[in-house]
Amino acid sequence: SDAVQVLKYDYDVLVLSGEVDLELLGRPLAIWADWARNLASGVEHDLAYGVGAFLGRAAAARSWEAGVLYQSMDKDAMFAQLVDSDFAAGRTDGDGWLFRVGYAPVSNVVLNATWMLNRLYKDVAPVAGPGYSVGSGLDYQRLQLDVNYRF
Repeated sequence: SDAVQVLKYDYDVLVLSGEVDLELLGRPLAIWADWARNLASGVEHDLAYGVGAFLGRAAAARSWEAGVLYQSMDKDAMFAQLVDSDFAAGRTDGDGWLFRVGYAPVSNVVLNATWMLNRLYKDVAPVAGPGYSVGSGLDYQRLQLDVNYRF
C-alpha cells in the first residue's frame, strides 16, 4: 500500500513548570509541578500534569536521597516519543506514583531503587469488546534498580 501513515492530531503543547528549592533538616528539598495541555484542535484527552518532591542528594560517601512523584498524562496530551520510557511502560494514557531512594556508599557511586505504581489506559481501552473497559485490570508496577557511576 502507498498509504502515508500520519498522526491523528497535531501536538501544539503548552507547558508550565515550577520548582522551589528549600532546605529541610539540613538537607536540600526540591518541590516541583509541571502542567501541559495539547492545544491542537479536536483533541479530547489533552492534559498532563505531575507533582513531586525530592529530599537529600546522594553524592558524597554515605549520603542519601528520597523522592516521590505523582503523574497523570492523557492519551493525546504529549507526543509519545518524548515521554519517560519507564513510567507507565513509556506510554501516554497513564497515571500513578513513583517512589525513589538512593544511597551513595562511596563518592561517585549511587545505588538507586525506583518503584512505580501506575495505571495504563486511563482514557481509552486498549481494544474493544467484552471484558475491556477504560483502566480496568491494567495496573502496571515496575521495580527498577540502578547503579550510577560518576567519573
